[in-house]
Amino acid sequence: MTLSLHLVDSTTGKIVQTWRFKGKDRVVIGRGFDSDIRLADSSVSRLHVEFVFDQQRGGWILRSLGRNGTHIEGEPVKERLIGDRTVFRLGSSGPQFLAALDQKTVGDQDTLIGEIDAGGLECLVVNEQQKAEEVRQIVEGDRFQLLKERAKLLRSLQKTPPTEELSLPPSDAQANNIQPKTLP
Repeated sequence: MTLSLHLVDSTTGKIVQTWRFKGKDRVVIGRGFDSDIRLADSSVSRLHVEFVFDQQRGGWILRSLGRNGTHIEGEPVKERLIGDRTVFRLGSSGPQFLAALDQKTVGDQDTLIGEIDAGGLECLVVNEQQKAEEVRQIVEGDRFQLLKERAKLLRSLQKTPPTEELSLPPSDAQANNIQPKTLP
């Protein structure tokens, strides 16, 4: 059975990168050189998590091997039979993944919002008051005001028809008053 692992941007819920493993019965995520998915993240151990296909149970087993653990639905797990579209995190705040068993296709533009229990995704909650304050600071900032003025100028130039005719500089022949010679 094919196992697909999707790295998920925890702030947007968008899939950032996908790895598909077909015909393998063991897949390793970690910092180590021999990992199938190698991550340069200080919260990830050299051998952080492994997936092993269990013929008897007919599914993939997630085994947490890292010092910071692996979390599913916000809870640390040591070993678990995973289902299709299981979301897990390396450590309590490390990289987040979606494990798909290829029963459904997950596209690059798919999001996880509404398809998983959002209770474990506190980082997706938007503080509306903070957002409004940050937008206000941007809009009132010097950089934004400069861009706004430049955009206004460009729009006014596009609406105004040119008033001067384009004149070309004289050629050397015209400038030196040289007349073409006629051949006899």
